[in-house]
Amino acid sequence: MLPSAKVYHAGETIEIIQTFSSPVVLAGLPSVALDVGGVSRAMTATLTSDPTKVKLTLVVGNQWQDLNGLSLSPFWDFSLGSIADVAGNLAGTNFAAANLAGLNVDSIIPVMSSVTPPANAHYINGDVLSFTTVFSKAVNVVGNPSLTVRIGLTDRLATYISGSGTTSLLFRVGVLPDDADSDGIQLQSLNLNSGSIKDSSLNDASLTLAAVNMANVVVDGSAPGVIAITKPNDGYYRSTQSLAWSLQFDKIVFVTNTPTLRLNVGAVT
Repeated sequence: MLPSAKVYHAGETIEIIQTFSSPVVLAGLPSVALDVGGVSRAMTATLTSDPTKVKLTLVVGNQWQDLNGLSLSPFWDFSLGSIADVAGNLAGTNFAAANLAGLNVDSIIPVMSSVTPPANAHYINGDVLSFTTVFSKAVNVVGNPSLTVRIGLTDRLATYISGSGTTSLLFRVGVLPDDADSDGIQLQSLNLNSGSIKDSSLNDASLTLAAVNMANVVVDGSAPGVIAITKPNDGYYRSTQSLAWSLQFDKIVFVTNTPTLRLNVGAVT
C-alpha cells in the first residue's frame, strides 16, 4: 500500500506497506533503499498488527529535496536483518514494484539571505524608508507581514508592499515628525501578523533576519525650531542704519538662498 501523492516536509514520516502471501517474522532491521534527490536513504521495516504486512518507514530530515518523484529500490537489503515465514524460510530479496512518482520531498526552508536597506542618507519627515528582504528561494505571502524597524528608541512597523511569488519582498515605512535616530536605524524582527510566508512546497520561511549595516541611515523627522531671538539694542534708528536679529535654533541648520524676517515698522510690514 502506497501513501497518497504529496510533498513531505521535515519531521514527517513516509510509510509504505508491503504485503506478503503468508505471515512473516522479522529479525534485525531489514530495509529497502529510497532514492531522495539522488541520495539513498534506508526505509526500515517493522511488523504491523497483521503478520502478513510489513511497514517501511522513513522520517524526513532537514535539507532534503526531491521534487521529481521518489524512487524505491526493487530489492530488499537484508544486511542488517531478515524476513522469513513462520517455518523459517527466508523471503526473497525482490521487492514488489512501487510507483512513487507522486511522492516528493522538500524540507529546505526559505531563509533570508540578505536585506537591501534604504540608501545611506539623512531622512526627514515625509520620506519613505524601503527595505527589500531577499530569500534563498521564492516565497508566497498571505496576509500582511511587517518588519519591525527601530528608529531611536521607538519601534515602527514597515508594511509589506509586494514580491509574493519571488525571492524578494518589499517593505516600507514613512518617517514621522517625532522620529529621530542619529546613529543609524536597526531591523528588529520579521512579523507574520497571523499571515504566512511559505515556499511552493508549503515550508514556512525562517523569520531570522539577515545581518545588515544601517549605521549611516539617519533619521530626523522634527523640523528645527527657534528657541531664542536676539534683537537689536533699544534705541532710535535712522535711515541707512542696520537692524540685526539673531535666531537660535534647537539644532544645526543649513541656509540656502536668502531667507528674510517679516517686520512691522509702524504701519508698514
